[in-house]
Amino acid sequence: MDAMTAHLTAAWDVLVVTHRQADMDAAGSAVGLATTLDADTEIATPDGVKENARFLLDDQSVTTTPDLEAYDLVVVVDAPSTDRIAPCDPTTANTPYVLFDHHEPADLHEHAVATRVDESAPATALLVADALAAGGSAIPERGAVGLLAGIVDDAGYSAIFTPGAHERTVELLDAAGESRTALANRWIETTAWNVRMATAKALVRARGYKSGETIVLTTRVSSEETAAAHALLDGNADVALVVADQGDYTRIVGRVADSLDAVLSLPTDVFEPLAESFGGSAGGHAGAASATLDTTDHDAIETHALALVEDALGRQFGEFA
Repeated sequence: MDAMTAHLTAAWDVLVVTHRQADMDAAGSAVGLATTLDADTEIATPDGVKENARFLLDDQSVTTTPDLEAYDLVVVVDAPSTDRIAPCDPTTANTPYVLFDHHEPADLHEHAVATRVDESAPATALLVADALAAGGSAIPERGAVGLLAGIVDDAGYSAIFTPGAHERTVELLDAAGESRTALANRWIETTAWNVRMATAKALVRARGYKSGETIVLTTRVSSEETAAAHALLDGNADVALVVADQGDYTRIVGRVADSLDAVLSLPTDVFEPLAESFGGSAGGHAGAASATLDTTDHDAIETHALALVEDALGRQFGEFA
């Protein structure tokens, strides 16, 4: 704890990195740090944030593709491994990083300059709150709300009564003041209308291809392409490819189901070759990637992407209706 607080209090430019599709525990931990530390702090949310956690990041400085070398400390929250925070990989940067997590340790634990990892903790937000308190920091209302959201979302309301979490949770409730009322209805599952429409359009427009028992689904949308890709996976796709019209350029997002994540690497096999062919940039990790392409020829993108999947898997796919 001493090493952790020393790093947190000494840094002046801090980047807090959440796991992909950050939930309330990850986003709340990040907000707790960003609003409490004296340093200039930015939050990185690779692959976005879950719908019910987005309110926590209102008015925060958020990025999805940070330059890790631009900070003097990186703080990773609620993620045990580099694949959970791709493409943000502090193990390959010169900037030191610290880790808060309550999952089984993996490769991020091995290279961090300080860690606060406790698998028995009900939430990463509790570990963050403990470290901030140990460093003598007064957690403001905004930070307390974020940390409370993380604790309650992961641990449930039992956190208020759980030994080891009770005292800190009560302190956060007090620090949050009247702002804590903002949490009252946050665990009612709702989906924004624009997300519902984007995913509905994605499913209606989807084209299917199969080879043996492997299914590739492709579709086109104008927004919410990540949500659309997850919708295709929920529709039993092994590979989901979503082409999004962005006006003068095109964005393509891909996801791979667990059934293929060991044999298909989206960046290497599909998205980087797409960027080489059409111009642009690509990034991500094996099971989740995206590319921004300097073309508006959506038919060509979709055809070439499918051909690259076929080459990588060594099989030919036939379209089905």
